[in-house]
Amino acid sequence: MEHHIFQALKKTCLVEDIAKSQYTRCGRTDKGVNAMGNVCSLWVRQASNYCQMLNHCLPPDIRMLAYAEVSPHFDARFSCIYREYKYFFCQGQMDIKRIESACRKLIGLHDFRNFCKKDDSSMPDEDGEQNFMRRIFNFSVEPVHINQSDPHLSMWMCVIRGSAFLWHQVRCMMAVLFLIGRGEDEESVIDLLFDTEKLPDQRPNYEIAAENGLILSECGFDDVQWAQSAVAGDVETYKVFLKQFDEAAVAMCISEVMMRQYAQRDWTGNEAGDKWTDIVESVTKARRKQKVDDSSVIRKAAEGAKKREVK
Repeated sequence: MEHHIFQALKKTCLVEDIAKSQYTRCGRTDKGVNAMGNVCSLWVRQASNYCQMLNHCLPPDIRMLAYAEVSPHFDARFSCIYREYKYFFCQGQMDIKRIESACRKLIGLHDFRNFCKKDDSSMPDEDGEQNFMRRIFNFSVEPVHINQSDPHLSMWMCVIRGSAFLWHQVRCMMAVLFLIGRGEDEESVIDLLFDTEKLPDQRPNYEIAAENGLILSECGFDDVQWAQSAVAGDVETYKVFLKQFDEAAVAMCISEVMMRQYAQRDWTGNEAGDKWTDIVESVTKARRKQKVDDSSVIRKAAEGAKKREVK
Protein backbone atom coordinates (compact mmCIF):
# COMPACT_ATOMS: atom_id res chain seq x y z
CA MET A 1 0.00 0.00 0.00
CA GLU A 2 2.75 2.46 0.92
CA HIS A 3 4.29 2.01 -2.52
CA HIS A 4 1.14 3.49 -4.09
CA ILE A 5 1.06 6.33 -1.54
CA PHE A 6 4.67 7.23 -2.28
CA GLN A 7 3.95 7.24 -6.00
CA ALA A 8 0.93 9.54 -5.49
CA LEU A 9 2.95 11.92 -3.31
CA LYS A 10 5.58 12.24 -6.01
CA LYS A 11 3.08 12.51 -8.86
CA THR A 12 1.28 15.40 -7.12
CA CYS A 13 4.65 17.00 -6.30
CA LEU A 14 3.71 17.13 -2.62
CA VAL A 15 7.18 15.75 -1.84
CA GLU A 16 10.37 15.56 -3.85
CA ASP A 17 12.17 12.85 -1.88
CA ILE A 18 10.31 10.48 0.47
CA ALA A 19 13.53 9.73 2.36
CA LYS A 20 13.84 13.41 3.32
CA SER A 21 10.15 13.94 4.16
CA GLN A 22 10.43 12.36 7.68
CA TYR A 23 7.64 9.93 6.77
CA THR A 24 6.24 7.82 9.64
CA ARG A 25 3.13 5.65 9.94
CA CYS A 26 1.07 4.91 13.01
CA GLY A 27 0.35 1.21 12.53
CA ARG A 28 1.45 -1.53 10.22
CA THR A 29 -0.76 -4.30 8.94
CA ASP A 30 -0.03 -7.80 7.66
CA LYS A 31 -0.65 -8.67 4.03
CA GLY A 32 -4.41 -9.26 3.65
CA VAL A 33 -5.32 -7.07 6.64
CA ASN A 34 -7.48 -3.99 6.04
CA ALA A 35 -7.06 -0.56 7.61
CA MET A 36 -9.77 2.07 7.95
CA GLY A 37 -8.06 4.49 10.30
CA ASN A 38 -4.30 4.33 9.75
CA VAL A 39 -2.33 7.59 9.97
CA CYS A 40 0.93 8.75 8.43
CA SER A 41 2.89 11.94 8.97
CA LEU A 42 5.40 13.76 6.76
CA TRP A 43 6.49 17.16 5.49
CA VAL A 44 4.69 18.25 2.29
CA ARG A 45 4.36 21.42 0.26
CA GLN A 46 1.39 23.70 0.93
CA ALA A 47 -1.80 22.73 -0.96
CA SER A 48 -5.54 23.38 -0.80
CA ASN A 49 -6.96 19.84 -0.54
CA TYR A 50 -4.49 17.04 0.06
CA CYS A 51 -7.06 14.24 0.10
CA GLN A 52 -8.58 15.16 -3.24
CA MET A 53 -5.17 15.51 -4.89
CA LEU A 54 -3.89 12.16 -3.65
CA ASN A 55 -7.10 10.20 -4.24
CA HIS A 56 -6.98 11.16 -7.92
CA CYS A 57 -3.66 9.31 -8.11
CA LEU A 58 -4.39 6.35 -5.85
CA PRO A 59 -6.02 2.97 -6.64
CA PRO A 60 -9.75 2.86 -5.76
CA ASP A 61 -9.19 0.68 -2.68
CA ILE A 62 -6.71 3.14 -1.11
CA ARG A 63 -8.33 6.40 0.04
CA MET A 64 -7.20 9.45 1.97
CA LEU A 65 -10.05 10.40 4.31
CA ALA A 66 -8.75 13.43 6.24
CA TYR A 67 -5.65 15.47 6.98
CA ALA A 68 -4.38 17.78 9.72
CA GLU A 69 -1.60 20.29 10.25
CA VAL A 70 0.43 19.26 13.30
CA SER A 71 3.44 20.46 15.27
CA PRO A 72 6.96 19.92 13.90
CA HIS A 73 7.57 17.30 16.64
CA PHE A 74 4.52 15.17 15.74
CA ASP A 75 5.25 11.55 14.89
CA ALA A 76 2.46 9.29 13.60
CA ARG A 77 3.90 6.29 15.44
CA PHE A 78 5.10 7.70 18.75
CA SER A 79 2.48 10.45 19.21
CA CYS A 80 -0.36 7.91 19.07
CA ILE A 81 -2.08 7.33 22.42
CA TYR A 82 -4.13 4.30 21.37
CA ARG A 83 -4.79 1.99 18.44
CA GLU A 84 -8.05 0.13 17.89
CA TYR A 85 -8.49 -3.07 15.91
CA LYS A 86 -11.64 -4.96 15.01
CA TYR A 87 -11.74 -8.66 14.22
CA PHE A 88 -14.82 -10.07 12.44
CA PHE A 89 -15.80 -13.73 12.68
CA CYS A 90 -18.68 -16.12 12.12
CA GLN A 91 -20.16 -17.71 15.23
CA GLY A 92 -20.14 -21.25 13.89
CA GLN A 93 -20.06 -23.79 16.73
CA MET A 94 -18.47 -21.35 19.19
CA ASP A 95 -19.89 -20.26 22.54
CA ILE A 96 -19.88 -16.45 22.44
CA LYS A 97 -20.28 -16.18 26.23
CA ARG A 98 -17.08 -18.16 26.74
CA ILE A 99 -15.28 -15.77 24.39
CA GLU A 100 -16.72 -12.72 26.17
CA SER A 101 -15.55 -14.02 29.52
CA ALA A 102 -12.06 -14.87 28.23
CA CYS A 103 -11.66 -11.41 26.64
CA ARG A 104 -11.66 -9.80 30.06
CA LYS A 105 -8.51 -11.70 31.02
CA LEU A 106 -6.60 -9.92 28.24
CA ILE A 107 -7.41 -6.41 29.49
CA GLY A 108 -4.63 -4.60 31.36
CA LEU A 109 -0.83 -4.55 31.25
CA HIS A 110 0.65 -7.95 30.39
CA ASP A 111 3.66 -9.63 28.86
CA PHE A 112 2.32 -10.73 25.45
CA ARG A 113 5.41 -12.61 24.24
CA ASN A 114 3.34 -15.78 23.79
CA PHE A 115 0.70 -13.87 21.82
CA CYS A 116 2.93 -12.59 19.02
CA LYS A 117 5.55 -13.30 16.41
CA LYS A 118 9.05 -12.27 17.42
CA ASP A 119 10.14 -9.08 15.64
CA ASP A 120 13.80 -8.06 15.71
CA SER A 121 12.89 -4.54 14.55
CA SER A 122 10.89 -3.78 17.73
CA MET A 123 12.22 -1.19 20.17
CA PRO A 124 14.40 -2.86 22.88
CA ASP A 125 14.06 -2.12 26.60
CA GLU A 126 16.80 -0.73 28.86
CA ASP A 127 18.58 -4.10 28.96
CA GLY A 128 18.64 -4.35 25.17
CA GLU A 129 15.94 -7.04 25.12
CA GLN A 130 12.69 -6.91 23.16
CA ASN A 131 9.91 -5.41 25.27
CA PHE A 132 6.75 -7.53 25.18
CA MET A 133 4.77 -5.52 27.73
CA ARG A 134 1.61 -4.02 26.20
CA ARG A 135 -1.53 -2.51 27.73
CA ILE A 136 -5.04 -3.38 26.50
CA PHE A 137 -7.60 -0.74 27.47
CA ASN A 138 -10.70 -2.52 26.20
CA PHE A 139 -11.54 -5.92 24.69
CA SER A 140 -15.22 -6.51 23.88
CA VAL A 141 -17.40 -8.76 21.72
CA GLU A 142 -20.19 -7.07 19.75
CA PRO A 143 -22.83 -8.44 17.34
CA VAL A 144 -22.61 -7.39 13.69
CA HIS A 145 -25.44 -9.43 12.17
CA ILE A 146 -27.58 -11.97 14.05
CA ASN A 147 -28.98 -14.63 11.75
CA GLN A 148 -32.46 -15.37 13.10
CA SER A 149 -32.96 -18.59 11.09
CA ASP A 150 -29.58 -20.07 12.03
CA PRO A 151 -27.61 -18.46 14.90
CA HIS A 152 -24.49 -20.39 13.82
CA LEU A 153 -24.31 -18.08 10.78
CA SER A 154 -24.36 -14.92 12.90
CA MET A 155 -21.46 -12.48 12.53
CA TRP A 156 -19.60 -10.95 15.47
CA MET A 157 -16.65 -8.66 15.99
CA CYS A 158 -14.10 -8.22 18.74
CA VAL A 159 -13.12 -4.60 19.39
CA ILE A 160 -9.61 -4.31 20.83
CA ARG A 161 -8.14 -0.98 21.94
CA GLY A 162 -4.62 -0.74 23.32
CA SER A 163 -1.62 1.52 23.61
CA ALA A 164 0.33 -0.48 21.02
CA PHE A 165 0.46 -4.00 19.61
CA LEU A 166 3.13 -6.57 18.83
CA TRP A 167 3.47 -8.30 15.46
CA HIS A 168 0.51 -10.70 14.97
CA GLN A 169 -0.67 -9.99 18.54
CA VAL A 170 -4.35 -9.49 17.68
CA ARG A 171 -4.46 -12.57 15.45
CA CYS A 172 -2.78 -14.64 18.18
CA MET A 173 -5.22 -13.42 20.83
CA MET A 174 -8.16 -14.24 18.56
CA ALA A 175 -6.77 -17.72 17.87
CA VAL A 176 -6.66 -18.47 21.61
CA LEU A 177 -10.17 -17.06 22.09
CA PHE A 178 -11.43 -19.32 19.30
CA LEU A 179 -9.89 -22.34 21.05
CA ILE A 180 -11.82 -21.36 24.18
CA GLY A 181 -15.02 -20.57 22.25
CA ARG A 182 -14.97 -23.99 20.59
CA GLY A 183 -14.46 -25.69 23.95
CA GLU A 184 -11.02 -27.00 22.99
CA ASP A 185 -9.39 -25.26 25.93
CA GLU A 186 -10.26 -23.38 29.11
CA GLU A 187 -9.83 -19.72 30.08
CA SER A 188 -6.88 -20.74 32.23
CA VAL A 189 -4.82 -21.22 29.07
CA ILE A 190 -4.54 -17.41 28.92
CA ASP A 191 -2.97 -17.38 32.39
CA LEU A 192 -0.59 -20.08 31.19
CA LEU A 193 0.44 -18.00 28.17
CA PHE A 194 1.10 -15.02 30.44
CA ASP A 195 3.33 -17.19 32.67
CA THR A 196 6.81 -16.53 31.24
CA GLU A 197 8.38 -19.00 33.67
CA LYS A 198 6.34 -21.93 32.34
CA LEU A 199 6.57 -20.69 28.74
CA PRO A 200 9.79 -18.67 28.65
CA ASP A 201 11.01 -19.21 25.11
CA GLN A 202 9.36 -19.16 21.70
CA ARG A 203 5.58 -18.86 21.42
CA PRO A 204 3.81 -22.27 21.34
CA ASN A 205 3.16 -23.28 17.75
CA TYR A 206 -0.62 -22.78 17.71
CA GLU A 207 -2.20 -21.64 14.45
CA ILE A 208 -2.97 -17.90 14.46
CA ALA A 209 -6.31 -16.52 13.25
CA ALA A 210 -6.77 -15.64 9.58
CA GLU A 211 -5.77 -12.18 8.40
CA ASN A 212 -8.91 -11.36 6.40
CA GLY A 213 -11.07 -10.78 9.49
CA LEU A 214 -8.82 -8.07 10.90
CA ILE A 215 -9.03 -4.31 10.38
CA LEU A 216 -7.10 -1.42 11.92
CA SER A 217 -10.10 0.78 12.64
CA GLU A 218 -8.78 3.82 14.53
CA CYS A 219 -5.63 5.58 15.75
CA GLY A 220 -6.05 8.09 18.57
CA PHE A 221 -4.14 11.33 19.09
CA ASP A 222 -4.37 14.31 21.42
CA ASP A 223 -5.06 17.79 19.99
CA VAL A 224 -5.32 16.79 16.32
CA GLN A 225 -8.07 18.56 14.37
CA TRP A 226 -8.86 16.58 11.23
CA ALA A 227 -9.99 18.42 8.10
CA GLN A 228 -12.36 16.21 6.12
CA SER A 229 -12.06 15.67 2.38
CA ALA A 230 -14.53 17.22 -0.09
CA VAL A 231 -18.03 15.69 -0.21
CA ALA A 232 -17.47 14.48 -3.77
CA GLY A 233 -14.45 12.53 -2.58
CA ASP A 234 -16.48 10.97 0.22
CA VAL A 235 -19.10 9.83 -2.31
CA GLU A 236 -16.43 8.15 -4.43
CA THR A 237 -15.01 6.40 -1.37
CA TYR A 238 -18.50 5.23 -0.38
CA LYS A 239 -18.95 3.76 -3.87
CA VAL A 240 -15.76 1.74 -3.41
CA PHE A 241 -17.11 0.30 -0.15
CA LEU A 242 -20.50 -0.37 -1.79
CA LYS A 243 -18.87 -2.34 -4.62
CA GLN A 244 -16.87 -4.41 -2.12
CA PHE A 245 -20.04 -5.05 -0.11
CA ASP A 246 -21.96 -6.17 -3.21
CA GLU A 247 -19.27 -8.68 -4.15
CA ALA A 248 -18.93 -10.06 -0.62
CA ALA A 249 -22.71 -10.19 -0.05
CA VAL A 250 -23.29 -12.18 -3.24
CA ALA A 251 -20.58 -14.69 -2.28
CA MET A 252 -22.07 -15.02 1.23
CA CYS A 253 -25.59 -15.60 -0.12
CA ILE A 254 -24.39 -18.28 -2.52
CA SER A 255 -22.61 -20.10 0.31
CA GLU A 256 -25.66 -19.85 2.58
CA VAL A 257 -27.98 -21.25 -0.12
CA MET A 258 -25.60 -24.15 -0.75
CA MET A 259 -25.41 -24.96 2.98
CA ARG A 260 -29.19 -24.88 3.31
CA GLN A 261 -29.64 -27.22 0.35
CA TYR A 262 -27.10 -29.60 1.85
CA ALA A 263 -28.82 -29.50 5.25
CA GLN A 264 -32.23 -30.16 3.66
CA ARG A 265 -31.14 -33.42 2.02
CA ASP A 266 -32.78 -36.63 3.20
CA TRP A 267 -30.58 -37.78 6.07
CA THR A 268 -33.22 -40.13 7.47
CA GLY A 269 -31.14 -43.09 6.26
CA ASN A 270 -28.75 -42.83 9.19
CA GLU A 271 -29.28 -45.26 12.03
CA ALA A 272 -30.52 -42.72 14.58
CA GLY A 273 -32.70 -40.88 12.07
CA ASP A 274 -31.13 -37.57 13.12
CA LYS A 275 -31.41 -34.32 11.21
CA TRP A 276 -28.31 -32.88 9.56
CA THR A 277 -27.92 -30.23 12.27
CA ASP A 278 -27.91 -32.97 14.92
CA ILE A 279 -25.26 -34.91 13.00
CA VAL A 280 -23.03 -31.83 12.70
CA GLU A 281 -23.38 -31.11 16.42
CA SER A 282 -22.60 -34.72 17.34
CA VAL A 283 -19.47 -34.91 15.16
CA THR A 284 -18.29 -31.49 16.40
CA LYS A 285 -18.64 -32.50 20.05
CA ALA A 286 -16.76 -35.75 19.45
CA ARG A 287 -13.85 -33.98 17.77
CA ARG A 288 -13.86 -31.26 20.43
CA LYS A 289 -13.65 -33.88 23.19
CA GLN A 290 -10.78 -35.62 21.39
CA LYS A 291 -8.83 -32.36 21.15
CA VAL A 292 -9.39 -31.62 24.83
CA ASP A 293 -8.36 -35.16 25.80
CA ASP A 294 -5.22 -34.88 23.64
CA SER A 295 -4.32 -31.56 25.34
CA SER A 296 -3.71 -28.42 23.37
CA VAL A 297 -0.48 -27.41 21.64
CA ILE A 298 -0.10 -24.67 24.24
CA ARG A 299 -0.32 -26.99 27.26
CA LYS A 300 2.00 -29.51 25.60
CA ALA A 301 4.56 -26.74 25.12
CA ALA A 302 4.33 -25.88 28.84
CA GLU A 303 4.78 -29.55 29.76
CA GLY A 304 7.79 -29.78 27.47
CA ALA A 305 9.37 -26.66 28.99
CA LYS A 306 8.87 -28.11 32.49
CA LYS A 307 10.56 -31.40 31.51
CA ARG A 308 13.55 -29.51 30.02
CA GLU A 309 13.83 -27.51 33.25
CA VAL A 310 13.87 -30.68 35.36
CA LYS A 311 16.66 -32.19 33.25
